Amino acid sequence: MSESPIEDLPAASPDQPPPHDLREQRYQAVLSLVMHAREMQGGYGKWLLASLLAAHTGAIIAITQAGDLSAPLFRASGSYLVWGIVVTLVAGGFTWINYSAAIHFYMRNLNDVRQGKEPRNGGASWWIGQAIFFTVPFVAIGSLVLLALAANSALREFHLAQSPQLPVPQWLHDLTQFARRW
Repeated sequence: MSESPIEDLPAASPDQPPPHDLREQRYQAVLSLVMHAREMQGGYGKWLLASLLAAHTGAIIAITQAGDLSAPLFRASGSYLVWGIVVTLVAGGFTWINYSAAIHFYMRNLNDVRQGKEPRNGGASWWIGQAIFFTVPFVAIGSLVLLALAANSALREFHLAQSPQLPVPQWLHDLTQFARRW
């Protein structure tokens, strides 16, 4: 048995539309994909937002509880944490758009199946989904990088990091300098 329920069903003949019961089976199979995409939209989006937001906001809350150390800690790492929240929300928004595009794609395929046609690949929703599918991990990684930069910056503020520092590539150092200016 394959991963997709639609792959297990016989294809429609180009000469003749499939019988009604086969069409209904195909319709129900594609509908199950729509429902799965809808479920994933909520579940994955919640997980992504909750994990990354908890890390960044938790760090900000911890800084506010540090008493006299709050001001220097926030100066050292606050901008990274705030930008991390922004980047996390962007990742969550992209995730929502991605699953919304998938739902649109499957709904279009449902209409094709209902009319006895073969489901189509491609189209704007498919391309949008693909582009965002490959973009979101990099955005989420950006959020994690900002969290690591915040931690390293806080450690350096109190000279807890080793003199040689973490091995930071030049592009990451440049990003750090750019973020500090904001």
